[in-house]
Amino acid sequence: SYGHVALAHLALARGKWAEAKNELEEIASSDPWTSLEYRALFSSLSFLPVPNTELSAIRDGLERLDPASAPRVDDPAVFIDAHYDLHPLLRMYLMALISTRMGDVDRAKQFAGEIERQKFPPGYKSLAADLARSVHAQVDRIQGRPANALEKLEPILGQTKNPLESPIVSEAYERFARAELRYEVGRYQEALVSFDHIAESSVFEFVYLPLSHLWRGEAYNRLGHPKEAVADYRAFIDLWKDCDPELLPMVQLAKQKVERLNAQNEPASSKAQSR
Repeated sequence: SYGHVALAHLALARGKWAEAKNELEEIASSDPWTSLEYRALFSSLSFLPVPNTELSAIRDGLERLDPASAPRVDDPAVFIDAHYDLHPLLRMYLMALISTRMGDVDRAKQFAGEIERQKFPPGYKSLAADLARSVHAQVDRIQGRPANALEKLEPILGQTKNPLESPIVSEAYERFARAELRYEVGRYQEALVSFDHIAESSVFEFVYLPLSHLWRGEAYNRLGHPKEAVADYRAFIDLWKDCDPELLPMVQLAKQKVERLNAQNEPASSKAQSR
């Protein structure tokens, strides 16, 4: 399971969404909890095109899982079963996130209210609170209240925790959303710093690396730093150069912005010679 999960993250980091889903499907029969958890986490990412029918099927699958049958191991090992005692908590959190992505605010709030009521080890109380806060932030976001959403995400982890074990425990999804929201409310310099530290130490965080470059390009563009913007746009283009067709419009848009910035900043002498 761990191998397929790692490969799924690496595939998605290259814009290979179909390949990532195939990797998770490989373990669906032998490890349904892990398969559905990561399928739900990926499908909650705003930059991936996921139809509501697919989101609904994922949520239904999570609802059918019996928390009493969540896998347990006597001697858990890092990298092998990082969520062995967190499955009921993650199930509720992911059903809430999926509901938010579907625009089903009522059910998202319902699931969010149950997150902290799930069984989990005492040491994860702050994580449970953060995950509930994350869902409410996403509700604010889809309802057009980015400042409110950002306010809810500001208290979460300032530094990565357990990134090698789990992208959920390390709150990579929340840290990336916080960086996006800082950009959305015009706090471009803070957004740059946030995006610069998204993917530093784990294969699980590479998913966010390409989009971090894209957002950094946008922030530098807004701040009037065309050279830096072009560098980040190109980094994004390179990472997603072989992406799935449905993700290609994002790459094409980045290429257009590079061309526009290069044209705007071409030396006057070069422009005269070209004429």
